[in-house]
Amino acid sequence: MDYPRINERELKFPIPSGIVVSGPSSSGKTQLVLRLLAHASEMFDPPPKVIVWAYGEYSSQIPELERQGVVPHAGPPSEEMLKKLPKPFLIVYDDLMGDIDAKKLADLYTKKSHHNNFSVIFLTQNLFDKAMRVPRSNAQYIFLMRAPSDMLSIRNLASQMFPREHGFLMDAYKQACADPYGYLLKQTVGQRVLDNYEYLKSLGRTTSHKKRRHLLSSADCEELLTLVEICLNLLNGSFCLTRKQKQKLLPFANTIRRLARVRSEQSARKLILQQPQQEGVAAREGVGGVKGDDDVAGQTNLGFVKQQLETVKRKRAANVSERNVLYNQQLRRYLKLRKEAKDRPVKVQLSNGAQLLNKTVETGVQVRPGPDEPKDKSVLFAGEDEEIEVRTPTQGSSRSPRTNKKAIKQQEINEKKDHLLAIIMSDPQSFGATDRGKILNPKTGREFIDSDLNWSIERLVDPRPENAPSPSGTKELMRKLAHNPLASSLLNKLFVGSGQRNTTYTLFKPKREKFRRLRTVPTGFMTDVQADLADFQALSRKNSGYRYLLLAVDVLSRRMFGSPVKSKRPGDVKRAFEEVFGQMPKLPETLYTDRGLEFVAKPMKEFFAENGIKKYETSSKKKAAVAERAIRTLKTRLYKYFSAKNTSAWVDVLPKFLSAINNSVCRATGLRPNEISDVNAREVWKRVYGEGLVPADKRPKIKAGETVRIPEPKHIFEKGYIPNYSDHVYTVDEARSTNPQHYLLKDYYGTKLKRKFYLPEITKVQVDENTMYRIEKKYKERMRDGKKEILVKFIGFPEKYWVTDEDFEK
Repeated sequence: MDYPRINERELKFPIPSGIVVSGPSSSGKTQLVLRLLAHASEMFDPPPKVIVWAYGEYSSQIPELERQGVVPHAGPPSEEMLKKLPKPFLIVYDDLMGDIDAKKLADLYTKKSHHNNFSVIFLTQNLFDKAMRVPRSNAQYIFLMRAPSDMLSIRNLASQMFPREHGFLMDAYKQACADPYGYLLKQTVGQRVLDNYEYLKSLGRTTSHKKRRHLLSSADCEELLTLVEICLNLLNGSFCLTRKQKQKLLPFANTIRRLARVRSEQSARKLILQQPQQEGVAAREGVGGVKGDDDVAGQTNLGFVKQQLETVKRKRAANVSERNVLYNQQLRRYLKLRKEAKDRPVKVQLSNGAQLLNKTVETGVQVRPGPDEPKDKSVLFAGEDEEIEVRTPTQGSSRSPRTNKKAIKQQEINEKKDHLLAIIMSDPQSFGATDRGKILNPKTGREFIDSDLNWSIERLVDPRPENAPSPSGTKELMRKLAHNPLASSLLNKLFVGSGQRNTTYTLFKPKREKFRRLRTVPTGFMTDVQADLADFQALSRKNSGYRYLLLAVDVLSRRMFGSPVKSKRPGDVKRAFEEVFGQMPKLPETLYTDRGLEFVAKPMKEFFAENGIKKYETSSKKKAAVAERAIRTLKTRLYKYFSAKNTSAWVDVLPKFLSAINNSVCRATGLRPNEISDVNAREVWKRVYGEGLVPADKRPKIKAGETVRIPEPKHIFEKGYIPNYSDHVYTVDEARSTNPQHYLLKDYYGTKLKRKFYLPEITKVQVDENTMYRIEKKYKERMRDGKKEILVKFIGFPEKYWVTDEDFEK
C-alpha cells in the first residue's frame, strides 16, 4: 500500500502530547502509526525510551513489533505499569474503544500524559463516540483518515473548528484524501509559527523598507510558509482582530487573499516582494473584479447597526423610557449610515475607465477579434501548481458575445453519444448489440423487434423529456454499460445507481423473508446443544401448573432431552436445566438459545459458567432451527395422543415420548439418536455435513465500507404499506464469502451490531453530501452568525443535531 509521506522536517511531535488517529476499517490507521514508530527517534522530540503497543485482538503484526523493540501488551496497561516505565515513553492504544473506561481515557489526555511525561496515540473508528469527547477536544494532533461514507462527521468537526467557514476544512479534507489511504492532520499547536517566532519578531520591529524587503527576499521555505499560514488563519477567522487592526489590513486585503491561495515557494516570494504602490492600487481598485474593501466595510457597519437596533427593540427593560432613548439613538445612527451608503458616489477606476470611454453601440452584428490582436490578459505571477491572472482590457475592446448554453449542452450530449457508440461497436457482442444497430434479448438470443441502438444511446445519455418512450432493449443495454467503467461515466446520473440514491426506493423496497441461511454445524457429539421453551400455557390446569417445556437437542445426533417448567423465573429454569443435564451422557460444550430473559438472566449466566458451558444467544428471529423443529415433532405426537386418549395431560407421558423419538430412525443421520455416540460420531458428521462445507467461490456483492439499510422489524399483522427498511444507514464492517454470504455491520456512531445479516436482508444505498435524511421532530431555533439554525432529531438516529435553515428541503 502506498501512503502519503510524512516530512520529518515539517513535523515533529513533542513529548508529552496527545494524538488521535480516526478512520474506518482498512483506511490505513495501523500502517500510518507503524510508519511513525519506525522513525520514532526522528518524529518525536525527545525520542521515546520505550514504546508500548496495547492491543485488543492479537494479530500477525505483534511478533513484528516485538522484533522492532516495541513492547506489546494485551488490553489497557494499568496505572502501576505506566508509573514504572522509563520516561519519556510512547503508548499506542489499538482497537480498545470497548475495553477502556471513558473516564480513564479522558484522564490520559488531560492529566496523566502531561504530568508523567509520555505521549498517547489512540486509534479509533469513530471520532464522535461518547468516550472520545474529551480526547477529541484535548488532543494536540488528530489524523483524519480517508472515509468517503462518513462526510457528516467531518462536517460536524468543521462546524466546531470554523463556525463561520466550515467549508474551509471540508475542501482541505477532500484534497488531502483524494488518494487512497490519504489523511488530513489537524494540528492545534501552531508549531511552524512557534519555530519561526524570532523571524516574525524581527520582521515586525523593522521600520525600514529596505531592511523589510531584505528579510522577505532572504526568507527560506519554512518562513514563507509561516506567512502563508498566518494569512490563511486571518481569512478563516482563527485570529480575533480588533477594529483598528482590521482597518490597517484593509489596504492589503487582496494581497492577503491571494497569498493564502498560493501553493509554491516561488509564487509566495513573488507576491510578497511586490511594490507597495502596486499593492495599494490593487487594494483600492479591486483586482480581478473583487469589490472594494471600503464598500465591504460600509456594508458590514450598516449590518452591525441594524443588528444592534433589533437587539434594543427586543430588549426587556424595567425603565421603558431608557429603552426608548437607546432605540432612538440606534435608529438615527442606522438611518444616517443607510443614507451615506445610498448617496456614496461610484468610483471610476482605471480598470473600467477604458470601457466607459470606448463603449461601443451594441448591434446585431458580432465582431470577432483578429488573429493578430493581443489578448487582454496579463499574468502577475505563476507558480508550480496555479497561475493567478488579472484581466486588463485594452483600448477598443468590445464585449464578448453571449454563449448559447443550450447549443453547448447539445454539443456535449452529441459527443457523449458518439463516444458511447464507438465503445459499443468496438465489441458489440459483449454489450448484446449487433452490427445492424439492434439489441439482443439476453434470454432468447434474438433481436428485439423495435430495438434501435442509436435511440437507446440517446435516451441513456439525455433522458429528457422523462415521459418519452424508450425502445426495447434499453434496460438490458444499460445494465451491461454500467459494468464498463468508461461507458458508465458517459451515462446520465439518473441511470447509474439511481435506485441506491433514491431514499424512497430504498425505504419501501420489498424485503424477502424466506431465503437460505447458514447451516448449524457442530464439532462433535454433545458439543453443540440447542435449547428452547415449548409453550403449553393453555394446558397448565391439567398438568399441575406446568406451563412450559424446556427441550434441549444435540445438533449432531438429534437426541432430545426435556423437563417441564412452571414459569420463566430463573429459579424454575435453573432446576429444569439441572434435570436436563442429568439426562445427558455428558455436559455440552456450547449451548445456543434465544435472547429471552429466562436464558440471559444473571443467575443463569453464573450457573452456566459454574458448569463450564459456553453460552451463545442469537439476535435474529430465525433462531435455534434444530430445537424449533424438535418442538414441532414432539408437539405433533403429543396432540395426536391427546386426540386419541381424550386427555390433555402431557407431563406424565413426556419421558415415554422422548424415549420413542430417540429410538426412531432420523432421516438426516440414517440412525437412531440413541445409537450415536463418540465412537461413530465422526462417520455421522461426514455423512451429514461432509459435502455441505464447500466455501463459496463468488466474492461478496457488497464490499466492506459500503453503506446499506437493514430491514425494519415488523409484527405478523403489520401493515404492508409502511417502510420495510430502516432510515438509519449502516456501514459494512466485514463481508464474509461464506455460502451463503453474510455481513457484519456497524452503525453511524461506529458501534458494531451483534447479529449477522444475509445478502437478501439488506439493501445497498449510496450516501454522499447530497443525501437527504427525514426529520422526526423540530425542537428549537437559534441565530448563529446571521444564519438560522434548528435543533432537530432525524428518524432512526438517537441524538439531536443543529442544522441550518438552508439544509432543509421540503
